[in-house]
Amino acid sequence: MQPTKHHLLILLTLVTTHLHLVASWGSLGHRTTVALSLLHIPQTHPAHTLLSSLLHNQDPTTAGLFPDKIRYIPSFAYTAPWHYIDALDNPPHQCSINFTRDCLPSEGCVVTAIANHTERVADQTLPFWQRGQSMRFMLHFFGDVHQPLHTENLSRGGNDIDVMFDRQRHNLHSVWDTLIPKKIVEIAGDGGVLGAAQRWDLGNETEAAYAWAEFLYSKYGHDDRVAEMVDHVCVHDAVECALRWASEANAYVCSYVMKGGLEDLESKDLGEEYFEGAVPIIEEMIVKGGRRLARWLMMVAQDLHDAGISGVDEQLLCRNSEGSPGCGAS
Repeated sequence: MQPTKHHLLILLTLVTTHLHLVASWGSLGHRTTVALSLLHIPQTHPAHTLLSSLLHNQDPTTAGLFPDKIRYIPSFAYTAPWHYIDALDNPPHQCSINFTRDCLPSEGCVVTAIANHTERVADQTLPFWQRGQSMRFMLHFFGDVHQPLHTENLSRGGNDIDVMFDRQRHNLHSVWDTLIPKKIVEIAGDGGVLGAAQRWDLGNETEAAYAWAEFLYSKYGHDDRVAEMVDHVCVHDAVECALRWASEANAYVCSYVMKGGLEDLESKDLGEEYFEGAVPIIEEMIVKGGRRLARWLMMVAQDLHDAGISGVDEQLLCRNSEGSPGCGAS
């Protein structure tokens, strides 16, 4: 049974109210990708209005975590395959994605999910709550498609590969999803990204993500060598672009993530030299995801604007800006 609007609103309330109490793989990386995208959107651009309306003024970095919070709930189990594309390749010897082979039409994958939810966000015939749900999915999947192990089938994307990281046992997927980003910010907290007065704290993850995003923005800026500009072809042929991005991430599975093979991964502590080599890859993929998401949001919003459609819930904006012109103020 598909969830109703009433069920979804209750679930959204529970998830967002207790979000800081729930551990989530990759939440820092997802938050930072979204935070970085916001830095690349001019303050006066209609994309900000579209986000505020569809998300009911929820912080976008929190809204983007929603898909991870619901994927294990039975009524949302059908969304689980949307978080990845299972490349049936042969790392470390050969890495590649074959869309027909690796994205089952009966289930979908992160590539088709990006395309589908892009259409739904822009679809004026859908209720606002459904478009808002799709916006949350879209924010999230731009993070997933740039994570190398979300584009790999071997050992369930590394979930079944047991490794050592900083003298503790973990699986390889969690190392890339959570532990490497967390360690980057922990180290940077010693006078770096977060400033000398701050340290990594799960309760302040939003602040950490915004701080890391600002650091990456200042470091890479508008360097087109890091991420090519996304054009309107991508919005209207989303599968082609999302597949290209997934292929970029998948290439790193062979060139670094599993470069030495399973025996090599299992024989060393990945929190040492391996971590150092992974840092620039993590930074690159988060920067690409953030910049591409920004351009994507701007083009969706601009298309609505150019068509003479605001794409926003005027009643919601009035409720959140009492006394503003056009909201019934005297």
